[in-house]
Amino acid sequence: MVGTCIGYYNQRYFVMLTFYIGLASILGFHYSRQRILSLSDLRSDFHWTEHLLPLTMKHFFFGRISLLELVLMFYCYTFAWTTIMGTGFFFVQMMIIFLGKTFHEFKKEKRTRSYRTVSENFMEVFGPCWVANFILPMQLVFRQKEFDQPFLPNKRHSTVLENGVNGHSQEQSDHVVISM
Repeated sequence: MVGTCIGYYNQRYFVMLTFYIGLASILGFHYSRQRILSLSDLRSDFHWTEHLLPLTMKHFFFGRISLLELVLMFYCYTFAWTTIMGTGFFFVQMMIIFLGKTFHEFKKEKRTRSYRTVSENFMEVFGPCWVANFILPMQLVFRQKEFDQPFLPNKRHSTVLENGVNGHSQEQSDHVVISM
């Protein structure tokens, strides 16, 4: 059973979010880097140190590079960090799904109640044809199955269900209201 930290139904969305953040960041980094290199090739006085962020600021203030190159360098560094973080979260979540755990269970080193195969763990989170979700998100077509274990409320929850919210059963509450 998946679901104490991120949750049973939203783990799929978190994993897909991290996948697409990593993918978009890789593409953004590639294209902004290509644009910076094309702008740098136009100048004969280019030096590789202009691409180090503190020196980029210095070169901008002394007029060696344009505002466009400075902004693109900030984009490159932002894309680099989001690529690292997005793909890092993605691979950690995939490893956790592989193990059949949640992040909370993994971090606390709790034993899981799941004895499924790896493929069943992925199908539980992403639904059948789970690989297709990475090409085109199809959560409406390939839905997750319901829990295979019944919901077991804690003792307080079952007491509230039996006795009502105020500690009285529904008949006792009606009697109290009528007698007032």
